[in-house]
Amino acid sequence: MRVPRRCSVSTTPRRRSSARAAATVTGLSPTSTARRLTEGSRCPGASSPRATAVSMPRTSSAALPAFIQYCVRSVIDLYYHRWGKDMSANQSRRATQAKPASDRVRLRRKRDRGSYDRQVIDAILDEALIAHLGIAEEDGQPLVIPTLHARRGDLVYCHGSVASRTLRALAAGAPACLTVSLLDGLVLARSAMHHSANYRSAMLVGKARSVSDHDEKHSALEAIVEHIVPGRWREVRPPTDKELAATSVLAIPIEEASAKVHGGPPVDDEEDYALGAWAGVIPLAIRTGAPEPDPRLRAGIEPPPYVTAYRRPVGP
Repeated sequence: MRVPRRCSVSTTPRRRSSARAAATVTGLSPTSTARRLTEGSRCPGASSPRATAVSMPRTSSAALPAFIQYCVRSVIDLYYHRWGKDMSANQSRRATQAKPASDRVRLRRKRDRGSYDRQVIDAILDEALIAHLGIAEEDGQPLVIPTLHARRGDLVYCHGSVASRTLRALAAGAPACLTVSLLDGLVLARSAMHHSANYRSAMLVGKARSVSDHDEKHSALEAIVEHIVPGRWREVRPPTDKELAATSVLAIPIEEASAKVHGGPPVDDEEDYALGAWAGVIPLAIRTGAPEPDPRLRAGIEPPPYVTAYRRPVGP
């Protein structure tokens, strides 16, 4: 066995800092072609290849930035598109997989439109201005009243006069049902029976709690005013103790709730698509007009920005 020269081809790997290469198989020696390929690239020291194409430096300097740019763009595309789509799909799956809190809010019809996800329910409650509060009296007579509301955390607050029989019945423990609805469009189909609406709605069932604590009642009324016009509470006179005593405030927990959402174009019978009637959606939205000042408004008071630029929050 003989020790090969440095830079010769070896059958065992060596470190770049080794002074001598490992032993090779007896009788094996590198060819001149092999030496040209290995010199300058595998040997330690400042050696260089014996032959280099004239265009190689120019090509390498131009190709490297392009390659780096390609890698960066690929990572960005992967992050913002594929990852984003995966996240949207995961969120959709979470909404679909959310289970109803009770059988009372479980959807029976059009289950594909339903959701028990709190983010969906909260967004609808926060955007809607009017809620409808329903109860059944002791004699079985149902009552449904429109009311202003506001969500704060896991509670929905409603208010009214202490003389209201509906609110008195709720405060006494009568089962309650609260609903809100948002109408987004009218769906005109080619068939009379396939006309519909695009909407978002939420329903809560449970028992309301009468708010008697002074601070919570004050906070609940502030939440209702801010729900209607954000920024208004700090510019107006707060309620007096007499006004608070004459006002009933109820808190309904968001424990048993569901949402139902419908959107998109009409769905007709296949043979009806050949009919000559126009079909599509008439979008609907809350539109604000120019502020109308109170006839007794003191001169020089201009409407604040939250009035001139009033907008309702837009949910999913």
